[in-house]
Amino acid sequence: MQRDDSLLLDMLQAARQILEYTNGLQEPDFLSSRRDQDAVLLQFTVLGETAKRVSVEFQNTHSEIPWRKIIGFRNVVVHDYFQVDFHRAWKIASRDIPALINTLEPLVPPDSSP
Repeated sequence: MQRDDSLLLDMLQAARQILEYTNGLQEPDFLSSRRDQDAVLLQFTVLGETAKRVSVEFQNTHSEIPWRKIIGFRNVVVHDYFQVDFHRAWKIASRDIPALINTLEPLVPPDSSP
């Protein structure tokens, strides 16, 4: 469980970074900035890679987290980088990431949260 706690913290930090990188941007800004896209996609990769390492038991217990979608988008970013739909990345960053943060925060032990 301690390993899962550490991984959840890493997931939370990656999600917060995505939010920080997109803060103040509108979709057209994001779509026209390769630097912002690269920064966000790196954190999606970290988020998905970390989610893959969370124990199956924890994943099964916490089905409110869209594990398969998180890992699946990581796979798209890593394996099909030149096929990434940046409109989709923006929607996930602006719509799904805040909800994910709200779901993860209570699961991260208070003494490990930054």
